[in-house]
Amino acid sequence: MHLILICDSLLSLQNENNIKKAQDILEPVWKYYEIRNKWYVNDIKIISLILFMFPIDTAEHMTRRALTFIEGYPSPNNYIKLKLNLLINVSLLFIKSNSAEKSLNYLEKALEISKDNGLYLHYGAAVIRKGIAMKMLNQNNTEDLISRGIQILNLSENYEARDSLLDEAKRYAGYA
Repeated sequence: MHLILICDSLLSLQNENNIKKAQDILEPVWKYYEIRNKWYVNDIKIISLILFMFPIDTAEHMTRRALTFIEGYPSPNNYIKLKLNLLINVSLLFIKSNSAEKSLNYLEKALEISKDNGLYLHYGAAVIRKGIAMKMLNQNNTEDLISRGIQILNLSENYEARDSLLDEAKRYAGYA
């Protein structure tokens, strides 16, 4: 049932470009998870997929709950990529809502975890987004950070991710 609603929401967003309608379609899905006392890995993957459709405060709440559930798993280190995806995804939502400082908080966690675990795609993405967030705060060395993140993604041959993140850097940080 939830997967059908998620697909309907995504199709509605694609066909009608109406985020409010997409949110309305997904509201029962979030209400279902919001009252649950435990989320399984597949539940968290669903949350990671739909959090983009909700207002930033709801998306942050979803992310925090998902991260809490991950930490409560018997072997939370088995879910590092899922944790990183949540941290990096919510950071973009904060960038889009001009909340660069909050974005940096999530990105610092993502940088530490991805570096410690040798996850270069996640590390490169977090470095680029950190550069974007810092540029939004008028801080220095933002171009260097963005360039370094692009180099990391080039070296790890993650060209699709590089191109997508480069577009973000151009859109949100005026990167040339």
